[in-house]
Amino acid sequence: MEALTATVGRSMAELYGTTITRLIAPLAAADTTADVESVLDWPEEEGIALINGEAIEYDAAEHQSDGTGKLTGLERDAAEAKLHPIGSMVSDVSRTFSRRDQARADVLVTRASGGWLHRLARNHALVRPPWVMSDEHLRNLFRVLMWLDSGTWWAVWRVLDAAFAPWATEGEDGVTAAANQRRLTVASAPFKAHHLHRYILVSGLPRRISLVAGDGSYVELFPGSGPWWVGATFGDATGVEWKLIPFMLEEDHTFPGTLIVHVFVPSSVSVAPPTYLQPAGAAATPVGVPKGGQLMPDSELAGAGNQPLYLTGSFTSHVKLLLREVLVLGAHVVVIIGSE
Repeated sequence: MEALTATVGRSMAELYGTTITRLIAPLAAADTTADVESVLDWPEEEGIALINGEAIEYDAAEHQSDGTGKLTGLERDAAEAKLHPIGSMVSDVSRTFSRRDQARADVLVTRASGGWLHRLARNHALVRPPWVMSDEHLRNLFRVLMWLDSGTWWAVWRVLDAAFAPWATEGEDGVTAAANQRRLTVASAPFKAHHLHRYILVSGLPRRISLVAGDGSYVELFPGSGPWWVGATFGDATGVEWKLIPFMLEEDHTFPGTLIVHVFVPSSVSVAPPTYLQPAGAAATPVGVPKGGQLMPDSELAGAGNQPLYLTGSFTSHVKLLLREVLVLGAHVVVIIGSE
């Protein structure tokens, strides 16, 4: 009977998308543990239960020796917490198993993942760039390309910002002072000499670096605005958000209609065949690329950190392909690869 009940329960969850149980003891407004009939198929950690309209977060779903269950570590809103009697329905609203809901999610850019997100992007003529490894990065790039007006500098900026997000350096520990309205100080000293003249977002606005401290602890920014940045005039503030942008844009005045894109990528980036297609032997393998037949660790395949990337074809062609959707007709792009 227990096996039959469990099977029916799973089928109902797949059809309707919600796992349900019931209280076997009253739940008072101040209680932090709920006794329920079962926690079969409930998230074992950090879930959300809905009881008579009250959404309650819990830390753990624990199976008991008699087949019942407990939801422990309940976190409740004091204004909404109330007494729930025995037999009250308890629904898992922290997730859904609904096949119908999953099918709907597969065609939404905000919720699709894996192969479905890849197919959705291709249906809109967006091919995943070789360096955009995570679904979240591809999703952000997709949103920018689909929903921005083309032919504007802001559209170009947003596309590059989304595409090269893995290589941006950022933090929320900046310090500014009215005594020096152009200076941004960061205790971790992340700045390097070659960051001179690079773009940096400070509190969401693009600026341009005019000076880098020798110890890398601060930068000073241009006081005047340019075509791609605004002038710096800071007051006293701590916890300032900053983001060092891994690209620069400029117009080529010698050849009107030409946009020059400087992309600053790790020196380990190689335009080479995929690792598994390379011949064995160190002599035939580019510097920084594993020998033939070796696969990268899963943590690096997942796109965490500035891991080496092995791109097929021309890196420049991939960047141009991204920008073709937002540039005005007839515009020409020159891509220059630099050091991060």
